[in-house]
Amino acid sequence: MVSGSWRRGGGGSGSAMSRTPTPEDAVCAALTLFRRIGYRATTMEAIAAAAGVTSDVLRELYRSKEEILRDLAEECGADVVRHAGRLGTVEADRAGLDELRVWIAGLSSVVHRRSTAMRMWLMVDEAERELRQSVLRTLSSFAETLRPRFEKLDTGSVDPGVLAIAVLTLVAWAQLTRAAQMPGIDESVVDDHLAVLVGNTLLPDLPRPTWQPPPTPAPHDEITPRRRSRQGLPALPEPSTGLVGLRRAARTSRAEYVVDRTLTAAVDVIRRQGYGATSVGEIITVAGLPRASFSAFWPDRRALLQTLTHRAALALRGPLAQLPTADTGRQDLRAWISSWLDMLVQHGPVLHLWVHESGNEIELGGLTVHLRQTALSIVDGLLPGGLPDESTERRVARVVMWALLVELPYALCIQAELLPRSDVLDVLALFLERAVPDRP
Repeated sequence: MVSGSWRRGGGGSGSAMSRTPTPEDAVCAALTLFRRIGYRATTMEAIAAAAGVTSDVLRELYRSKEEILRDLAEECGADVVRHAGRLGTVEADRAGLDELRVWIAGLSSVVHRRSTAMRMWLMVDEAERELRQSVLRTLSSFAETLRPRFEKLDTGSVDPGVLAIAVLTLVAWAQLTRAAQMPGIDESVVDDHLAVLVGNTLLPDLPRPTWQPPPTPAPHDEITPRRRSRQGLPALPEPSTGLVGLRRAARTSRAEYVVDRTLTAAVDVIRRQGYGATSVGEIITVAGLPRASFSAFWPDRRALLQTLTHRAALALRGPLAQLPTADTGRQDLRAWISSWLDMLVQHGPVLHLWVHESGNEIELGGLTVHLRQTALSIVDGLLPGGLPDESTERRVARVVMWALLVELPYALCIQAELLPRSDVLDVLALFLERAVPDRP
């Protein structure tokens, strides 16, 4: 499509260019590649080839793909900040909830248009500091635009600017999760649920609305396991018998050191650039170990992912066993959230990639079932009571709660450290206390 805009219509493959390519043309070509094969795998040569120009011509417009991504990020940021100023008066009544819903729907539209750029916002290396600064400026401008509006609402002890950034992140990742896992569900259904969740949090005196039954059944989605998973899970091996994926158990202090160091390095690399762009070579470089040490315990990258998944499934047992209830006090709730954030530091990359990167392409048998079922048991335990099983309501609520519980803290204080951990803890506590007070 991009190259066609550069060539004469109706000509053959040897037609001459009808005009000089513009930065917009280069951005369109790069965006297509970023979306299809990912930012890390995209090269300037690939962008030039996709655009039908030479690398030299492309470099006259952009010196690097980082510059192209910065342009995308700045355009996305301008859209986001512009929309922040469109929020009208939000009062604790039905009209206020409607105003909030319309505004959230508009923000979801921005996410839809800019989804590729928003996915890549946080996956930046230290070398890409200019991009990071651009993202930080956008978040700051968004927060300051909404601050006077949020100051009129009840944000508890949370700074209104921090809560504005949290709302942006929640809306973005709820819609990105819906697109990844429930593309058959219209984004407006998620907008409705988000409006109620945010409304209950910022307007605690607002009566909870009554939800109507959905007109159509929800399609199957991978974040919601089928009923068969309730018939009993396959046994999950205990750590004492060795983690799944290992060639042999780590039974010496040296072996334990190699395994732990490799797994820590793998989590770090996946956190920074995603599983798809992670190679064994990069992992062992970060770990500071020879290739032979890796090969002694794993045959390949997939086996390593098995080990990471096994560890994550085991780690989720603790939060599930101590899941807050409606009777849990504020101090105990905050303690649970703190332990949850500790778990996400180590295992958040694995939870994130299963939903947003791997889709249905990576299946590890029983490990996949365990990870999904345990994670969803935690999500279900934090949802309002009374949601019908296997209904659109419950599936959408799961997506939004996943975005709140996993993607929001992962994006803001783990993957990119955009907010202090203490601020994220305060935000989660505020939402869980006010938005779903009638959890089981």
